Amino acid sequence: MIFGKNRSGRVNENHQSHLFKYLSNQQVYVFAGLEIRETVNGVEIQSRQKSDDKPIHSLFHGGFLNLNFNSEEEDSVRGKIINFIIPLSGRYEIFQRFLQNYEDICLTSDEKTSLLVVLYQHKSENSFNKTIDLIEQLKYKYRTASIEVLPISGDFSRARALDLGASKLQADDLMLFIDVDIVFTSSALNRIRLNTLPGQRMYFPIVFSQYDPKVVYGDAGKQDKFTINEISGHWRQYGFGIVSLYKRDYRALGGLDLSIQGWGKEDVEFFEKAVKSDLDVFRAADRHLVHVYHEIECSRELSSLQLSMCIGSKTDTYAGVETLASMIYADPNILRFAKERRQKRTNPAG
Repeated sequence: MIFGKNRSGRVNENHQSHLFKYLSNQQVYVFAGLEIRETVNGVEIQSRQKSDDKPIHSLFHGGFLNLNFNSEEEDSVRGKIINFIIPLSGRYEIFQRFLQNYEDICLTSDEKTSLLVVLYQHKSENSFNKTIDLIEQLKYKYRTASIEVLPISGDFSRARALDLGASKLQADDLMLFIDVDIVFTSSALNRIRLNTLPGQRMYFPIVFSQYDPKVVYGDAGKQDKFTINEISGHWRQYGFGIVSLYKRDYRALGGLDLSIQGWGKEDVEFFEKAVKSDLDVFRAADRHLVHVYHEIECSRELSSLQLSMCIGSKTDTYAGVETLASMIYADPNILRFAKERRQKRTNPAG
């Protein structure tokens, strides 16, 4: 789905459930089955196709999306350098996994990428120097690769880290804002190149987020990270932290809100600005971008809004409805506890 040029729409967020909706005069391109139609306020209109654009129907062949390119087009797509920018504070072991994934997918192949790690000190984890050493080892192993670390001081701010990373790039560079918890494949990188167009379109992929493997799998052990089903995880439809865009478009939108500290909110506000701009915003589920499960700690130092969002996200990562229902029906004590708690809330005092 492409969220098009929004005239007066706004993304409204319910802070408890993290839902949002698009209001008046929202223009949306909808892919419905094999139909392709453009709608405004739910009313279908004729496509205003530019004379130099390919007809959108030409992308389809035999009822399926046709992504077959000639060799010149394919080389042009693969030749786009994706500049990874990753904010980091602590989480050394998780970063080791990310670097291994980056090495396997990008450095051992012909992928055109660069990596910039914006590194903060962590309040309790003493891994700052170890993280720098790990990056230097990878740089030494792949001496022609573009891998850099940018150490900065102060309290962690994802918005500030990404903005500093963007400042190191050129206006026509393709940027990927990504988190250390994400694993990816080369297919995901190809879609990033295809779906991000300078001056035209930003790409906010919908990543698949794993549930707690201890709850879902128990003693069965961990499954493949790219196992996609309702038991193993869920689609982060209201997560906007992973985005690919060109630097000139980032600056044109005014960038991220640098006043936001700590966990969350900066991505929602930036997505809202993108939807309200003249740029198209493309959203699609990508099964090759997976958020690996990790425990979430919600600091009481967060603002009330950020804390509410954090607790909601933490709840969402526990398990799916089917798994939770099975747990409840298998243990009568859970139902008994819920019943007693409900009675205490409804009975008058005394």
